Amino acid sequence: MRHTKTQNKIKTVANTVHIAGRGSVVRQLRPEASGLVSQFRVRQLTDRNALRNPPRQHVPTVNGKFKLKHMNIESLIQLKETKEDFKYWINSDFVSAEIKEDLNKASILFLPFIGQRRENEATFPSGTEAIYSYFKEKIDKEFSVDICIADELYQELALHSNYKRLGKFIVKSVALPVFLAVLSSYVYDTIIKPTNEAHQVYIENTDKESPKKYLEIPEVKFTIIVEDSSKVTKEFNYEGPANQVENITESIKKLWDAK
Repeated sequence: MRHTKTQNKIKTVANTVHIAGRGSVVRQLRPEASGLVSQFRVRQLTDRNALRNPPRQHVPTVNGKFKLKHMNIESLIQLKETKEDFKYWINSDFVSAEIKEDLNKASILFLPFIGQRRENEATFPSGTEAIYSYFKEKIDKEFSVDICIADELYQELALHSNYKRLGKFIVKSVALPVFLAVLSSYVYDTIIKPTNEAHQVYIENTDKESPKKYLEIPEVKFTIIVEDSSKVTKEFNYEGPANQVENITESIKKLWDAK
C-alpha cells in the first residue's frame, strides 16, 4: 500500500517552502517574461491512497454546438509508432521498486515529460494533480489510474504558452473508450463550460506591425499512447482548439480500431 501520513509542519527558507512528510511536490511558478521558471513552490502531493475509492459520478458529453465546420478533424492528430510501452515507462529510473507493483496493475498511467527544464529530469504539466483527481473520481472502478513516478520525485512544471497542457498518458486498449470519454468530459467541465462561450468573441490585436482579428478559442495539448495485449503501441498527439476535443477523441478511437 502507498500510504503517507503527513505532518503539518511548514518551514520557510528564502523562496522555498519545505513541508515535512513524504511526497512533497515542487511546483514551478508561472514565469513573467521567460518560458521557464526561476522560483519554486513546494507542496505535498495528495496521497494516492486517499483517491483510490472516490464516489462515482455521471460523465457528461460535450455539447455538439462547439463543433467547428469545414475542418478535417483527423488532420489535427499526429499519429506515430512508438516503443515506449508500459514496460518501458514502469522500468524508468524515476520509478521506485516500491511502486512498480501498483503501476503494473494500472490501466492508465500519467507520464512525465523528460528534459523540459534539465536533462533527464521528469516533470508533469502544471495542474496534473487536479486532472489525476478528476480521473480517479470519474473512471470506471474496473480500471485503475496511477502516476508513473516515485512520490518524492513528483514535480509540476509551469511553462508560458498560449495553450493548456493536459499531459501525457499511456492507456491499455481495453480502457481507451472510457479514458477518452473522461478526458473529453474534463475539457468540457474545466475549460469549455466555465468560459460560458466567451471564447467565441472576436478579439482584435492592435499590434501595428501585424494587426489582425481572431477567435478567442482556448487551446489544449496532450499525448496519448495506446497499447494492446499483443504489444502494439501507437502514440497520438493533439494540439488545437479545446472545443474540438470530443471530435478528436472520437477520431483517436476510430484510428486505433483501424490499426
